[in-house]
Amino acid sequence: MVSNPDGTIIDTSESTLTFFDLTREEIVNTYTLWDFFCIPSSIKGMLSSDEDTIKRDGEYITAGIVRHPKDRFEFPSEIYVRRLWIGDQDIILIIFDHNKDGDRENQSENTFEEGYRERTEGIRDILYSARQDGTITFISHQVTRYGYNPQDFISRKLIDFIHEEDKERFQAEFQASFWTEGSNLTEFRIRDSTGNIYFFEDNHGSWTNVTKEIFEVSGVLRDISNRKQSEKGSQLMGKRLDLLTSIARHEILNQLYILHGSNAILQEYISDHTMLKLLERQEQAIQNIHKQIEIIRMYQERGGD
Repeated sequence: MVSNPDGTIIDTSESTLTFFDLTREEIVNTYTLWDFFCIPSSIKGMLSSDEDTIKRDGEYITAGIVRHPKDRFEFPSEIYVRRLWIGDQDIILIIFDHNKDGDRENQSENTFEEGYRERTEGIRDILYSARQDGTITFISHQVTRYGYNPQDFISRKLIDFIHEEDKERFQAEFQASFWTEGSNLTEFRIRDSTGNIYFFEDNHGSWTNVTKEIFEVSGVLRDISNRKQSEKGSQLMGKRLDLLTSIARHEILNQLYILHGSNAILQEYISDHTMLKLLERQEQAIQNIHKQIEIIRMYQERGGD
């Protein structure tokens, strides 16, 4: 079940509709998230706590009593709460796990993917969660754009998909991020399923439990291949412009040297005071142009700072 932080339900999975025997319209238009809990204040407390429960891009698992909002029957359940920002939207995911004998981790994972697919269809960023050792526990369906299935990543490490030349740097930055507050940015290359290389920017943060132990790393992978290609094109254009400027500067200097030599020869043969003054003015102009070209050279060598 996906909702806003105020409890307004945005969408729900087919399994939730089947279990509660309600239509999507009933759930979205008639009820709020709090109508599904015997003690809604406990869930509200999780979402508002700054200390030991839900934080931005964090998760919490607790036990509680879930209530059918229409028939009023109740059942004990593990409640998986996850809070994420998709674009600029703050979203809450609630998963009810009443099947105590089943595989809760797989059930939660499948329901998570189902609940978010429609909400993230137009978003190109890849959402993921991983353990402290880098083992991926969730990744959004956007990886299909690169020829992978989300299941290809589950229980494997993100570093397994990173370009060989970037692995060591990524591992060092990933481990260092555990000791820094807030989000961390790093860049690396990833190969798609056919071997093509893409540039990604990883914005991730680590989340702790009540004892300040790290239990999860959550992040967003953004494809920056187009930006890198533009930067590469800009760098190439800059190099070509520098070469053209250098050639033009040398050609102008060569012509100035010719003018300077011609002025020196003329001054030897001309005695007319007026003509000599004109030659002096011309020589001064040559010196000024030479100084301006020298300034351009220094500016170019310093990289335009």
